[in-house]
Amino acid sequence: MLAAILVGTHAHAQNNASGTPTHAPNPHRIENIELRKNIDGIKNTIGQDRQDLRDSREKMHDDIQNKKNNLLNLPKGERKEAREDIKTMRDDMRNKMDAKRDEIKNKKADIKDIRGEIMKNRYTAMTERLTTLTSRVESRIAKVAATGKDVTAQKTKLESAKAKITLAQTKFSTINKDSTDQTVLEANKKTMEEVKTLMKEAQQILVDIVETLKVEKPASTLTK
Repeated sequence: MLAAILVGTHAHAQNNASGTPTHAPNPHRIENIELRKNIDGIKNTIGQDRQDLRDSREKMHDDIQNKKNNLLNLPKGERKEAREDIKTMRDDMRNKMDAKRDEIKNKKADIKDIRGEIMKNRYTAMTERLTTLTSRVESRIAKVAATGKDVTAQKTKLESAKAKITLAQTKFSTINKDSTDQTVLEANKKTMEEVKTLMKEAQQILVDIVETLKVEKPASTLTK
């Protein structure tokens, strides 16, 4: 959600700063689209795996029940072997079901890793956009200062935006991307929200600076 807001706001800021709209696709955004497709694909296979587990469990119960029902119809000498067959069937099916559960667990871990990559890409994209915008603002401040206009206030605001960006980068570096502990995951989520808020605030400061630095173009002279 925030990434979309940042994209839209930044496009506006670029137009204001340079006067020329830019529409170059963001490679991180494109990669995230593909990563989300991967997640959807994995989720679909997990759904099928779970259905296979249910079907296998039902089939195992039916097969075992049928063998149990046939026990009394067998000669006494064959019943012991039939019971052993039932036990073997049950053990084999349990092993297969355990293997399927492990497969599902591994797929869930893959989804977690992909989501971590998406988070990293979002952060990288936001950082790159703010870096570009900061550079444009610095250039605009220098240009306006060269005309003799006082830009002290704008420079102060620029330093404030830079400080927020630096703090966001520091907070992001503290995120533990490898832990599966729920407490750590909740802390990561909170930290990422703080990072997004700081970057959004920094971006707004930069956009506000651009608005205050609009240079009036001299009126054109018509030759009679």
